[in-house]
Formats: sequence, structure tokens, C-alpha cells
Amino acid sequence: MADQTGQPMTEERSRRRSRGRGKGARRTVITSERVVAATLLSDCLTSPYRSIDRLLDQANAAPAVRALVYGVLRCYCGLDAELSRRLRQPIPQKLNSIKQLMMIGGYQLAHGGVPPHAAIHEAVAACDTLGRTGIKALVNAVLRGLQRDQLAIDALTERSFDLPEWLEAQIREAWGERFEPVVRAFQNQPPMTLRINQRRISTTDYKALLDAQGGTASPAWLAETLVLANPRSQRDLPGYDDGLVSVQDASAQFAAHLLSAESGIAGLLKVSAPAPDSPAAGDSHRILDACAAPGGKLFHLMELNPAADIHAVEFSAVRAERLRAEADRLGFAKRLVLHTSDARTDDWWDGKPYDRILLDAPCTGTGTIRRRPDIKLHRQAGDDHVASLLQSELLERLWPKLAQGGRLLYCTCSILPTENQMVVEQFLQRHPEAELETVELPAGIALPFGWQLLPDNQLTDGFYYAALRRPAHERIRSS
Repeated sequence: MADQTGQPMTEERSRRRSRGRGKGARRTVITSERVVAATLLSDCLTSPYRSIDRLLDQANAAPAVRALVYGVLRCYCGLDAELSRRLRQPIPQKLNSIKQLMMIGGYQLAHGGVPPHAAIHEAVAACDTLGRTGIKALVNAVLRGLQRDQLAIDALTERSFDLPEWLEAQIREAWGERFEPVVRAFQNQPPMTLRINQRRISTTDYKALLDAQGGTASPAWLAETLVLANPRSQRDLPGYDDGLVSVQDASAQFAAHLLSAESGIAGLLKVSAPAPDSPAAGDSHRILDACAAPGGKLFHLMELNPAADIHAVEFSAVRAERLRAEADRLGFAKRLVLHTSDARTDDWWDGKPYDRILLDAPCTGTGTIRRRPDIKLHRQAGDDHVASLLQSELLERLWPKLAQGGRLLYCTCSILPTENQMVVEQFLQRHPEAELETVELPAGIALPFGWQLLPDNQLTDGFYYAALRRPAHERIRSS
């Protein structure tokens, strides 16, 4: 899951909260926020496997720290280019936290929130806290050079999007005239969207709990969805620990409905009409979530299909443990059948086919950049092609596990065609017996092979869906 908390507290609000502590205390708090933010940025960007949202959660980072971190990441490519021009040589990796201090200072010079002299002074002062007193002069010189370059400041302020060149080129090629609104959306704070467990409480009653706390929420397309006007920590949501609610983007909430749907949900979702003898997901049939973590779609399936025999596969032992903890919170611990294994193998499978299979395939995550802006810095050119090989292999290995008349829902949180419609098109070429079902959602666009949600709709991340049906009576192909 990406950062779901929406608009964080600005640093100026943090300053106001620290008033009354004395000038020295305020300075210590503000400098400390920069040090924590710089350290977290450095930890994230020096390892491709450390996501910024998890690092922030592990550090229990204050809202002002989150504001600095996400602000820098959303502007990172432009800031990096401007600051690098002012350095004779790149800063070594062992001093990456110092580089991130300069990035924070540059972000504040371009986007305000504090006076320019304070942005520079606090960045320099933070070098002492990091034990790098000897580099203070360099930090001061670089930031003052940027401050004097009004053209550079204006360019950073007016920059409408911020992506590595290779990713910009791929998105432009993929989406043409929709390129600008898509990449502009990456600069925006995402909404915090809730999924109400209607097996435990109605959406109306849950909204009343929010109202009683002074919160405001509005409905979205699905009956169980609410969008918070003012994001908060999920732990502060009423009934969170009791499993009444989960945080899940609206785009991802369609998955469980599409997998379960027969002819439509409340007039909003549509899939092809099933064959008369096709199994219905709501019966006591078997459903598989083949790449289950972090679990939002898996537990949504359990909420919608209380009588189904639902199995999950997760390759990572660490993520599998988190799934078990989430199942315990939601009251599904006894029902969870979890295999810690590779979905491409057969060692976890009992040989019985599944009536529904969800393949939320590993991908580049490019549809979630507004929620996890570090993704654009962790990914490299060609990663989408590497991901497509894994996605195709997963489809090939899971297809024989699908019962005749069953449905496999393929989805990713990518907006790159290489991982989406191209994977499905090639699969259909290899499997002429497979049927591509019609998918229609209340947002996004129809593709020749599947349906694409884009982040230019404020309510959704970028997300791709394709529904594949195995015929109830397959014709034997001649050799």
C-alpha cells in the first residue's frame, strides 16, 4: 500500500504548534524535523527496496516530517538537476543525508512555507546534528546560489510535472493528449479512501461515527466506499482496531466486485454475461488471490463472498506475516488459507481448480506515483519489460488452475501498456480458447484489451483490469 493519509501538515502549521516553547526550543524542533526527513529520504533512495511510506510509518514520523519528505520527492528530479549544477562533483553516497538536507532547503526556497533565510540557516544548522560540521560551508554556498538564481526558482515553482526523462517519454508515448493531465496528477496529494466492512456495520452508520468525531466523508461509486475530506492516521479511524474499516484506494476496490460480478453491481460495473452453467463466485466455490499482499483485495473478497473457500498465495514471508496480522484485525484469521510460496509453482496447490482467480500482478507501480513519489526514482528504464516477463509467466502458470467456466481477473497498478494490454493481448494469442470479457467501470477508458483507470481522476490511482474467462466446454485443439 502507498501513503494513504492525503494532505499532510505543513511545516508552518508545525511552527505554530511549537510557539510558546521559546525560540531555542522552536529551532531545535525545526532542525530535528529536517534531520529526520533527510535521514528518511536518504534511507529510501539508497535502497531500491525501501518504500518511503513504510519508512515513515516505522519511524512514526510527525506530519511536518511527512510534508517535507513528500514535498521533496514530488519535486526531486528538478531539484536534483538545479543543485547538481552548483556542485563541482557529485556528493558521495556516504554523505547522501547531506544531499537530502540540500534538497529540503531547495524545496523550501522554491515552494515557500518558511522565509528563504530560515530555509538556508536551518539546513546548515542540521549539518551539526548529523555530525558533518565540515560540510556546512558547501551547503550554505549551494543553497545561497540557488536563492540568487530567480530564474531557477521560478522554473522549479512553475514546473507542472517531475519525472525522469525515460519515464516521461514512455507515458507521453502511451497516452498522447492525456499525458499532461496524467503527469500533473502525480504532483497532487491523493485522497484517503475508506472501505467499510458492511458485514460488520453499514456505511451510513459508519459515516455517523465519523461525523461524531467531527470528520467529513463523501460517498464514491461503491456502497462500501467513503472518501475523507480531511485525512488522518488510520489508527484514529473509529472502529479501525475492531475491523470496521480499511484504507484502500477507490481504484483497487473494483477488483473484488469484478471478480464476483455476474452481470453488474448497482448499475456501475459490467462484465460479460456468464454461460448458464458457469459457477457463481458467491456460492461455496473456490477463489484464489495469487499475489495477496498487502491484502486489501483479498479481505474485500472475503467480505463480499462469505461462503466462498478463499485461498491466498504470498511469496514474501514478511508480507505473509502482515497478512496474518491484518486477517486477525478484520476477524478473518480462522478463515484465512495462506500459502507462503511462489504462485508460479505447484508445490502449494492441492490440484483442485479455482472458480475465480485474482492476479494482482507485481508491476512497476507507475499508476501510484502521486501516492508513492519515490517509485519514479526507484524504477529504471526497462523495468516494465522485466515485469511483463514475470506477469506473463504468472498468467501461464495460473491459467491451468482455473476451472472451466471460471474467471481470471488480471490487474496491475501500472499505466504502462507493456505491463497491461500488451501482456493480455499476447496471452490471448497463445491461448485462443481464452475469452476476453467486457469490463466497464464508471471512470477510466476502454482499451482493445481491458480497461485503464488513470490518476487524472482525483478519486483513483492508475489501475488496469482485464477479465479472462475459461470456456465451460473447451474444444480440444488438434495437434
